[in-house]
Amino acid sequence: MDFKKELKKLIEIVKEHSRAAGSKLTNEQIAKRLGYERPYLSQLIGPRGVVNESHILVFKSKFKDELKGIIPTPGDPTNADTALLLAFLKDYIEYKAVNEGLTVKAVRAQIAKRAERIREGLESGIMED
Repeated sequence: MDFKKELKKLIEIVKEHSRAAGSKLTNEQIAKRLGYERPYLSQLIGPRGVVNESHILVFKSKFKDELKGIIPTPGDPTNADTALLLAFLKDYIEYKAVNEGLTVKAVRAQIAKRAERIREGLESGIMED
């Protein structure tokens, strides 16, 4: 995951939110709220800065009110984890269709049927022998 890209996006979202609320949030104000000095924040998001997951977690914690309802939640296709699972599912469907001589539509129907059985409690969803 590109943490620097994510941090830049979070900063952009927070600035946009503040403009919409009628105030303009500066990088200096953002840095101060994060417990940083402005030069550190600028260096962090600059070409040589190294952003790690802890920077993202701190940012999300300090700006949780501004990010509420904006950051994708689990299940939202724009959420990175969900996007990864959807890509994996698509690859699996295509793979299974080719290897079993089925149409993509038929494989999707099989998966949808199985998911429905799991939701109804008729199947555990756990690998069984």
